[in-house]
Amino acid sequence: MIKRIAILIMVCAALTGCGEKFPDANYDVTGSWHLTKYDSGTKSVNIGSEAVDIYIEFLSGGVFNLYQKKGEGRYYHYKGTWSRNNNIVSGMYSDYTPWACDYKVYKETGGKTLMMTANNFTREQMTLISSQIPDSVRIDAIDK
Repeated sequence: MIKRIAILIMVCAALTGCGEKFPDANYDVTGSWHLTKYDSGTKSVNIGSEAVDIYIEFLSGGVFNLYQKKGEGRYYHYKGTWSRNNNIVSGMYSDYTPWACDYKVYKETGGKTLMMTANNFTREQMTLISSQIPDSVRIDAIDK
């Protein structure tokens, strides 16, 4: 009897696999996103005394556009390439500088919220909502 239970447990484990599994759609970051919350345990959405506003667009061809504004200044436009392996997203800017780290990603609230957590020793976590990038941001941005 114990042997049957052990075999049943092994069969169930083999069928379900190890760890938490989510549908691939929960990892698809393609689209435009707006930063609503940034938390690293030691940092805020401010750099010094300046507020930061970020839009990012992940295109299906593996290209991204990032628009970042500090304080009351203009947006800066950074571009580059990105890739996803399961729930890990990595990227490289157009000057071949890699992102500071890779990010674990997961979509919530029916795909309208994207959680990006640094895949390193920091506790950095970003919450982004699905949002079109305003034309005024795109047009006025300074290319970097």
